Amino acid sequence: MSINKYPLNGETPLASPFREQLVASTESKLNIKPTWGISTLRDSVLASGTGAGAVEENGLLKLSTGVDVGGVVVMQTRQRGQYQAGTQGQAGVALRLNSLPSGTQDVRWGYMDNHNGVGFGMDAAGLYTFVRKKADTQKTYQPDWNITPTVPIAATSGNIYHIDFTWYGYGDIVYRALTASGENVRHQLVDLHRFLPEDSASVEDPNLPICIEAYNGDGAASGNIDLFCGGRQFSVITGDSVPQTRPFSQSIIEHVISSGTNEWEPLMTITPKVTFGPSDRLNSVLVNITAFELRTNQDVQARLTYSSDPSYGGGFATPEGITVNETAMEIKSTANVLYGAPSGLLIGEVLVEGAGNKAESTIQREGRIPLEPGLEATLWVRKHAATSTTVSAVVRWEEQW
Repeated sequence: MSINKYPLNGETPLASPFREQLVASTESKLNIKPTWGISTLRDSVLASGTGAGAVEENGLLKLSTGVDVGGVVVMQTRQRGQYQAGTQGQAGVALRLNSLPSGTQDVRWGYMDNHNGVGFGMDAAGLYTFVRKKADTQKTYQPDWNITPTVPIAATSGNIYHIDFTWYGYGDIVYRALTASGENVRHQLVDLHRFLPEDSASVEDPNLPICIEAYNGDGAASGNIDLFCGGRQFSVITGDSVPQTRPFSQSIIEHVISSGTNEWEPLMTITPKVTFGPSDRLNSVLVNITAFELRTNQDVQARLTYSSDPSYGGGFATPEGITVNETAMEIKSTANVLYGAPSGLLIGEVLVEGAGNKAESTIQREGRIPLEPGLEATLWVRKHAATSTTVSAVVRWEEQW
């Protein structure tokens, strides 16, 4: 947590009537550096077209649309910012374009998903800010901004773009950029535009990913677009934030392992629902698995994996004992399907030895990786002897909403 001694508009320090200086804490909720490249657990990348994709290059993430007409690349953080009423949110992304868009090419970056959000963009008509509602992107170009920037914003030079907002459904959104100021060759935080909603919420959901989109256009090919992304962050400003969490669990009792010796069998897969709340709104609830435990009558080994293959058995359903409107999760239990090895990325493992023993694996808060629709978690088990083996298991998770 850091301390910011100045108000967000960059004016003089805040003070009480008694001239006591007031400060605001800045709590980072999402902080991603490009140094180690693309991570399946951290970044979701959608690319279509010859040469489209995202790679690490010289300490930055290089996103390319490729040369095909209709080529596209979209990269967003799997984790969403978690806004809390009564605080101010700040989303930031560092970005540089290799060249200005032409024709029908369009580039956008900000705090958004494909349905909802706010951000910056550039097309052949110039730099703009936008608000996205129900997948409709409403652009405001630079000549129509209600603040005149004190220095020019050169998208090809590289800037750090900030979006500051307060959300109770209402509340203004301020677009800013940290950019070089020319004469003094130093960076300066510049206010660009302020959006104040009227007659509706500014955005439908304040919990959003940091996202970058680039489209090569649907007309004549204009050539490849390259973007270079630096750091991405989401912070809560002004005061300590205490998330509202709901603990949940689901169990399997006295399951007979049908696999042969050293073959893996999935016991349970949990995943966030695609939508939660209104049927057209993506599920933005932050979900973390907190622990799993097992009890068995023989020696067994258990693993928990993320980004696993949930194709076994039937479909997902609401966890037992929880109503459909009270959880953002779905669950599927074993169908006695056998695997040579667990799919997905290993994030937890336990060994249970002997009859009646149990073991528990607790995932520390600092090491938890959020789940999202399409990034399931599966608990796997295998026995070490040919004798009949029975296992009972519990998976625990928490939801922030």
